[in-house]
Amino acid sequence: MPATVARTGTQTYPGGVEYRPPEEVFSADSLAAYASIPVTLNHPPVPVTPGNAAQYQRGVVTDAAPEARVKVDADPNEWVRTSLVITHADLLSALESGNAESISVGYTCDLDPTPGVAPDGTPYQFVQRNIVPNHISVLTKDHNPRAGASAKVRLDNKEDMKVIKIDGQDFDFGSEAHINKLDSLHTAALSAEKSRADKAEAKADTEKDRADKAESALKADALDARVEARFALLQRASKLLPAKYDTAGKSDHQIRCDALTAQGKDVTGKSEEYVSARFDGITDPAAPAQYVDGTRTTVAPAVKSDANDDKAFREALAVTLKGEDKK
Repeated sequence: MPATVARTGTQTYPGGVEYRPPEEVFSADSLAAYASIPVTLNHPPVPVTPGNAAQYQRGVVTDAAPEARVKVDADPNEWVRTSLVITHADLLSALESGNAESISVGYTCDLDPTPGVAPDGTPYQFVQRNIVPNHISVLTKDHNPRAGASAKVRLDNKEDMKVIKIDGQDFDFGSEAHINKLDSLHTAALSAEKSRADKAEAKADTEKDRADKAESALKADALDARVEARFALLQRASKLLPAKYDTAGKSDHQIRCDALTAQGKDVTGKSEEYVSARFDGITDPAAPAQYVDGTRTTVAPAVKSDANDDKAFREALAVTLKGEDKK
């Protein structure tokens, strides 16, 4: 059962007027203390403890967190609202008959003896600090709640009904029309979110396609450059290598080494930089003719000069280099 149980503002006690500031009423520790405390029929003469709960307890406050800063019954103060679970027939009977309805919280607090004036203009002598609820009492008609008439069990939902405006239309809060409207708004929000997500995914896929194409183009350009470099190397090396020399599976460096060795140059243990420079020096078009065993080399070119043959060779070379990349 929903119930408004405690409020801010001033309350009068035998010792004077005490002020309950919002920061104390709605402090996290104070609100958390409401969970699972006992519900009683009127206040017992002593605080409720595990030792006497069987005698005084008639229900329990739910574990759900209380609602903070609720406005009810046109009351200017702010209220704590929570829910009660009634477990005993005598309290249920008193509620159903109307003999019990009002609420009063049994609690402890520290009194700060600092006088002042509350926001509504009421002078007070004390300020309540560190409010800790011990139990919630449902009062019979012969007891008056210190917090006022708004401190009560909310048996009639219409009594606490609020009107809420959505898209310019008024709804009774919690009504079927209100719930249906919220459902339709929720469905529309989900649809809009899905549409946004689909568009974002499509955009991401488009960007990925562009990136993939750009990457493929770069790879193709890189492969073309490698083919041309390999083609040029084989053309130059063919002038130094034996006619039946097989270049398959050999690196550029190995081909250069074999070409130099065929010319009687010892490159054992030499660095790639040395071999490359030595090879360029020998195969440069401006370099003098090379001889093998005292005879001008007659090694047949590995690549013919015919344009169609050059194209076919380049294509075959590209396939070979791609295959090496996958290994």
